[in-house]
Amino acid sequence: MLKHKKILIVDDEEEAVWFFAKFLKKRGYEVVTAHTGQDGIALAQKFIPHLAIIDLGLPDMDGSDVAVKIMEAPLLKETKIMFITGTLTDEEGGKIDLIGNRYVLTKPCEVDKILEVVERLIGAGQE
Repeated sequence: MLKHKKILIVDDEEEAVWFFAKFLKKRGYEVVTAHTGQDGIALAQKFIPHLAIIDLGLPDMDGSDVAVKIMEAPLLKETKIMFITGTLTDEEGGKIDLIGNRYVLTKPCEVDKILEVVERLIGAGQE
């Protein structure tokens, strides 16, 4: 039986989330979504994703803080992190440096680029 790789998408832009989720599901990934940082952290602890795609500009907290909370959770230490953002400011860039080298894609993202980075981080959708 094939096992699907799991992806959590945390982004407050509902249209972008819907598009990313649909695109990744068609490629064999199991995808769950959250629209706030707090919901993303809680969902990550239940879902245990292989990859978390996190918007840096969330309404309730900074996406880099969400990533730190995920990486600090014992069950999530193997979860890879990828950031997406509408614009990458110097301030956001500095926060990313604090939590290590992570992929950052600027929206709007080309689907081929998203898939390239996802596959580089966690491989194909099914194992």
